[in-house]
Amino acid sequence: SPETEREIVTRYSYGRQLGRVIDVLGDLIESWPGGAPDDPSVRRFAELRDDIEEIKAERIARAISDLADMKQRNPGGYERLAPKLQEILRAD
Repeated sequence: SPETEREIVTRYSYGRQLGRVIDVLGDLIESWPGGAPDDPSVRRFAELRDDIEEIKAERIARAISDLADMKQRNPGGYERLAPKLQEILRAD
C-alpha cells in the first residue's frame, strides 16, 4: 500500500535499501566457492558497484575541498562545524 511504502522510505531511503542489497550481493559474489562466476551479469554488477563507489569518493573529495575553502573564507563557521565532523569521523 502507498502508506506502507511511505513509512518504509521514511525509515530506509531507496538509496539505503539499494546500498544494503549491493553490499550483500557483492559479499556473496566475492565469497563464491571457486571465485566469482565469469558471467556478464556479474561483471555488470561489479561495474555498477564500482561506479557507485567512485561517485561517493568524488562527493567526499568535493566536501573536503569545500571544508578547506570554508576554513579560509569563514573561520568561525568552520570552527563551529569542525567538532561535529570530528565526532562523525571517530564514530564506528
